[in-house]
Amino acid sequence: MKNGIVLTIVFILSGCGLQPSTSPNLDNIPMPAIWAGGQTITLQDGFYTKAAVPGSASTTNIQVTDYFASGTINDQQILAIILATTTGGSGRFYDLYLFNADNNSLSYADHTPLGDRIKISWVAITDNLVKVSLTSHREGTATSSKPNLPLVKSFIFANRKLSAPKQPKAATTKATPPPANLAGKI
Repeated sequence: MKNGIVLTIVFILSGCGLQPSTSPNLDNIPMPAIWAGGQTITLQDGFYTKAAVPGSASTTNIQVTDYFASGTINDQQILAIILATTTGGSGRFYDLYLFNADNNSLSYADHTPLGDRIKISWVAITDNLVKVSLTSHREGTATSSKPNLPLVKSFIFANRKLSAPKQPKAATTKATPPPANLAGKI
């Protein structure tokens, strides 16, 4: 009976999207940030905060999320993680960052924007691709409305560059269940 109770609790928690995870520590790793004027930043305790302009009350805030995956792409150990940025307005911008994970240390590899006011579901590294499941806005829908278009975006990482596959239909597909080997939050 005890096993049945434990399995039920695990099933309920996973169905709610609660998965025990700890985001990787990205502190003190230099990385460029679009939302910091293209400057190289470093995170402290998973955050970066700076006044939007000197003396301004508006701030740019960049933080690590719980959405990440690690795996191998073209024989390289890679960490893929989502960073979220607010800039004082109503938007929340999400970017996919990749880090080389060699010899138990991380170094910045590349990043790409994912969108504003989207909902991330999961990140995976599979079949030499980085995949991000998200819900975005349908064309013509205001970004202030709730995201309503489930997608899986796929990215290639080659020659230290992150890009969408050359075949547009392969780059974005309808949402699918997450791969079984997810490391981060779903």
